[in-house]
Amino acid sequence: MSKVQPSSFDEASERIAQIVEAVSDADAPLESLLELFDEAASLGLAASDLMNRDITVPTEGVGEAPESGDEPVRGEGVA
Repeated sequence: MSKVQPSSFDEASERIAQIVEAVSDADAPLESLLELFDEAASLGLAASDLMNRDITVPTEGVGEAPESGDEPVRGEGVA
């Protein structure tokens, strides 16, 4: 079982795909399958963390009323 944490979402996704292929082997021992399941769960959490790390939430302008004159632009023919 690999204990190395992925450095990117793509790396985690690739390893999960390898695990899916490995567990498709009907002759694999149950203990090995359980270890792979644990690794896949850990990789899923790590991938989620990697995705969330790159998400930024804007703080400026959130909840503020528009200034006067900041009306939405309407296309022609829109009432």
